[in-house]
Amino acid sequence: MADQWWKIELGPNEPAASIVGQFKDVFAITGVPRGAALFGGPASAAGQAVYFSPTAAILASFLLEANGGKPCDRPADGAFLAGRDKDREPLPAPT
Repeated sequence: MADQWWKIELGPNEPAASIVGQFKDVFAITGVPRGAALFGGPASAAGQAVYFSPTAAILASFLLEANGGKPCDRPADGAFLAGRDKDREPLPAPT
């Protein structure tokens, strides 16, 4: 899991706010670790994916397990949802 990105796929009626809120709690409790960041994929009628950086996946493995998280490739784009400000740019900037 050390270099592996993970994602949770949410349905159209499943807001990302609950996952983001739980992640923020763990993020704060564990001392705001570097490299732990969440990103949201584009929303569509089918839903949205929440992407966990490798460090975030380790930190919040319980969220991945509880929500059917799956390993994935590093996303091509996404909106920064949570983490340190310095970790908001591991994805290419939108053009």
